[in-house]
Parts: sequence; C-alpha cells; structure tokens
Amino acid sequence: MAHFDVVVIGGGPAGLCAAARIVWAELADHMPLSVLVLESSDALGGLSRWKPLRLGSPKHYFSKREIGLIIKSCEEGGVVIKQNEEVLRVEVQDPNTFHIKTSCSEYTGTAVIFACGLRRSHSLESELYQQDRLYWWTYGDAGLLDRLQELQSGWQDEGVAIIGSRPVARLCDTWQVLPREVNVAFIAEPTHAVPPNPRLLDADVVDIKAIDERIVLKLRDFRTGQVDELAVGAVLLDFESYERQGASMAFAAAYPFVAGDGFVTINRQATTSVPGAFAAGDVTGGPFSVAKALHEGATAGLAAFSYVFGKKAGRTPSLFPYYPEGTP
Repeated sequence: MAHFDVVVIGGGPAGLCAAARIVWAELADHMPLSVLVLESSDALGGLSRWKPLRLGSPKHYFSKREIGLIIKSCEEGGVVIKQNEEVLRVEVQDPNTFHIKTSCSEYTGTAVIFACGLRRSHSLESELYQQDRLYWWTYGDAGLLDRLQELQSGWQDEGVAIIGSRPVARLCDTWQVLPREVNVAFIAEPTHAVPPNPRLLDADVVDIKAIDERIVLKLRDFRTGQVDELAVGAVLLDFESYERQGASMAFAAAYPFVAGDGFVTINRQATTSVPGAFAAGDVTGGPFSVAKALHEGATAGLAAFSYVFGKKAGRTPSLFPYYPEGTP
C-alpha cells in the first residue's frame, strides 16, 4: 500500500492549488513531501474545463489556460496525479495516518485535504455540455423551470433527467402542477438517510455515458444498492440544490466536521476538527466561486505542509504565506 505525506481528494482548482502550494512551500524549507491528487473523473480542473469561470470581475476569468499552469507546477514538483479514481472511504488508521480506499487502489497519508467540490464529477460531462446535451443551472428555481419548458420540444421522446442533491425535491413538487409534454426524472443524490419521496429517485449517479443519441445514467439505489440504467435525451444539473446540500462527502459523512448539510466545517487555516484533515473550495460551503477555491486551496496546502513538517521535524516551518517575485 503506497504511502504519501499528503493526499488531496479532488483535482479541481482548490485541490490542484493546494498541491501546488505544498510544492512551493517545499522550496522554502527544503523538505520535499510526497503528494497524491485523486480525481474521480477523466479530466482535471472541475467546472473550469467546461467554461471559463469569473474570478470576481466581469473581465477576469479562470480558464483551461490557468488550470494548465497549475497542473504544470504540480507535475514539475513531483506531485502524483491519478484520474478516474473515485474515493470510496477515508478512515483514521491511527493518530498519525489516514487510510484512503478508492475504486482502484488503497493508500495511506499523514494528512488529507478534502477538495471534492459540491458533487462527484463524471467522464463525458464537459463534452456533453459542449454538445448542448447536458446543462448546468444555478440561477433560481423559476428560471430552471422556464428552461425545462424550452427543452420540451427538443427532448419530447427521449425525456430529461434533472440531477441534484436532496433539495431537488422542491422542483419536483413544482413540476407536478405545470403543463408538460416531456417525461422528467428527478434524481436526488443523497448525503444522509432521509424519508423516501416516491417522486424522486434516491440514487447515486455512478456513471454517465453517451450511447448513440441518448445519455445513459448508471444509478445506484441509495437504500438497496441495486444498480440500474436510465436513458434520456438530456441531463440538467441543478447546482442550486447542491449549493443547499453538498453531495460529495458521503464517503466521509461519519466525520464530525461534515455538517448536516453535507459541507465541511473549517477554521481560517482551512483546518477541520480532526488533526491532519483539511478542506478547501466548494466542499466548505458558500460563497461558491473559483476565487474562494483558489484562496482556500492555497491555505489548505500551506497548513497541510506545516502539519506534516511538524510531524517530521518536530518544529514549525519558517514559512511566510506569500513570497515576493523572484524569491524561492
């Protein structure tokens, strides 16, 4: 079983920025650390690989170019990056070691950074998004229902799947009273056990594939564990629901730092209540922005480095959070 000093769960802006920050800190204190980044999908960058994300002003964006530069820094610093590897379980093996089980392997780590976003991402999502077959919505319930009405003519025969976390039920309740011409399946990815809703499919989305002209969703029933497939013409991701209840931390829901809404509680140093566990990005709750993800990723990377450095050297590293240009 391979051991790493720091294991980063999530290859989006927060996770990659955390890994790059550890590499940067290594240069200042001359203590190289082994770092592993685990990404569940086949591509790095999170939503930034779908389209440029606004950094905070109308003219400044974070895009594939920026994520590429961060990836390059990680690779040059020896960070091991693994894609298509879903994290299934994280456990504290002893006071100094975390045990991480994935869909492909098992690892141990001295520190763990949770940067897995609002939801698990899947292969083909960005491609389907570019093809106008998968939609991403964050602009309020009324607008989402209007968008569904527009989609009816295009997907009348194939149907539409709306995927969200448990609060997607509010759209289901509204949709029932509207005139409609297309079948809509509402899929709620659960974070905690809740009473069943007969109008929702309480299921984890295991995979998303494109077969001919249809999108095939592989769904694992939350209660029975049975895996079934659902074929539709289009998929709409209800990010409004994920922002109300995150669905990426189900594998670690037993930890005290995972709140009832599925988000991770941290302090200003991106540190959780469990020693050696840190978190960054959307998984810590709102506001949901790439600027926050980058900030928390850098903070978590620095904190994780300091934690592992202390374990190895028995002292606190002499680090300043930001270095002037031209210094190590």
